Amino acid sequence: MMNIFKKFLKILGIALVIFMIAGAFYQYVATKLDERKFPVIGTMVGIGGYKLHMLDSGIAAKDKPTIVLEAGLGGNFLSFSLVAPEIAKFARVISYDRAGQGWSDASLLPRTAENIVQDLHAMLHNANVEPPYILVGHSFGGVVVRLFAAHYPDEVAGMILVDASHENVFDHDDKSSRSILKQWYDRAKCYFNHYIGMERFEIEWNAWKHRNKPISKRSYRKTPMFVALKLSNKVMHAKISEHDNFPLSCQQLKRAQNGIENKPLTVISAGNLMWLQARRNEVWAQKWADLQVDLVTKSNFGKQMIAEKSGHDIMTDQPDIIVEAVREMYEEEI
Repeated sequence: MMNIFKKFLKILGIALVIFMIAGAFYQYVATKLDERKFPVIGTMVGIGGYKLHMLDSGIAAKDKPTIVLEAGLGGNFLSFSLVAPEIAKFARVISYDRAGQGWSDASLLPRTAENIVQDLHAMLHNANVEPPYILVGHSFGGVVVRLFAAHYPDEVAGMILVDASHENVFDHDDKSSRSILKQWYDRAKCYFNHYIGMERFEIEWNAWKHRNKPISKRSYRKTPMFVALKLSNKVMHAKISEHDNFPLSCQQLKRAQNGIENKPLTVISAGNLMWLQARRNEVWAQKWADLQVDLVTKSNFGKQMIAEKSGHDIMTDQPDIIVEAVREMYEEEI
């Protein structure tokens, strides 16, 4: 009986090794095929040592600001795929991939808000996108654009925060007490699932099931291009770096000056907080709502809009509310 059990374990071990090798091969080949299937559609802008992918659309008008879109954690230019084309009908709009995301090259620097701001500023300068800018930031992108305004207040005409993260979001965070062992386990699991192709298989399977559905609420996440741009090893490392440095990014914002005190500010907040209640709890949902109200106070000209039908991804739940907020600020005498 013992010999049979040992033989079974040996066969199981060999099968597991074969499965892992096959999965790693699948991940590698599929990534290479994605690179050939989806070539860069924008411009690669050098910023010293690496390049960022930037999509420049719309028509620049004299004495009018350019709209700059900043995606949420782990996002890329496609996060605003239902918003940017509509803004381009009346203004010049810039969407881009942060270093390591989408088509952009990876950076050796940690993906903190400070480093991201310097990348963004260099990209806009090197691409001859002259200020002033109306900055639009979703979630983590809200931290980035506010820090940008703190460093370059004279280049910012106004700001729109889309269910943006607040710098105090991690204060008294009950998840910060997780054991180091549990954090390492979660990270190892993330790397394992990615490198053996499990993450890719799950996402591609879901995308295949939704292949005939039109781009609508949340389905842009299942389009072939979005899937391809999310599943490379480069993107995974960038996303993890952004996530791990999120608390530090908030600390960087806390230490910075307020660059929008006398600038137009529109805070667009999710009306449906079920996404946060499901992920955390009702206490966290209320905390998020309170911090959204506090964001309005960052400017003497701040106002809040509630996207009643939206969860966190307002860009896909109610893109029109963002477009109209941009249009209103753009058409004002700034």
